[in-house]
Amino acid sequence: MCEYRERRSGAFAFFFLTIHKARTLDLTPDTDNSLAITAEALYLVNLLLLPGIAFIVLCVLYVKHSKTGSALTRCHLRQTFSASLWAGFLIVIVNAVILLFGGYTQVWTWVVLIIYFTTIHSTLVLL
Repeated sequence: MCEYRERRSGAFAFFFLTIHKARTLDLTPDTDNSLAITAEALYLVNLLLLPGIAFIVLCVLYVKHSKTGSALTRCHLRQTFSASLWAGFLIVIVNAVILLFGGYTQVWTWVVLIIYFTTIHSTLVLL
């Protein structure tokens, strides 16, 4: 019954089950691989579904497992954590700067802002 419930709920069940396994079990090659996959999934979830919440979970995993585990796990955690920090800077800070320098009432500010946001966001998702 438990397997059926996990399959039925789809990707979110896999995602949270993987996080739970990575949190509670010792790191073995299977959990190392699933932790690396979870880190990459959290990067995409942070950009597409739950910005902020997925970043906090990624930060917790990074702090907890950045010194332990295989080289694959450490590399994926470091890569996704760094990419998430850059993504946050490029999306939030640069958009704020564009708005501050352009002003809220200028039409071209909004044109530049929408084009920049769409371009940078889709580029970060494709990374």
